[in-house]
Amino acid sequence: MEKSDSNVNSGYFEYGNVRIIISEHFPDNGKTLENLMENLIIHEAKQHEKQEVS
Repeated sequence: MEKSDSNVNSGYFEYGNVRIIISEHFPDNGKTLENLMENLIIHEAKQHEKQEVS
């Protein structure tokens, strides 16, 4: 994930021509944004596989 140049503690996620600004606070001892996004991608891939089998 890239960091934005602003003074606000935020970053952004880019996919093609789409940029999503991330400004949510995550606790220091919690899961990272990268980990949460990885879990989301894996979950969605599993859901897609289930739909293809049905």
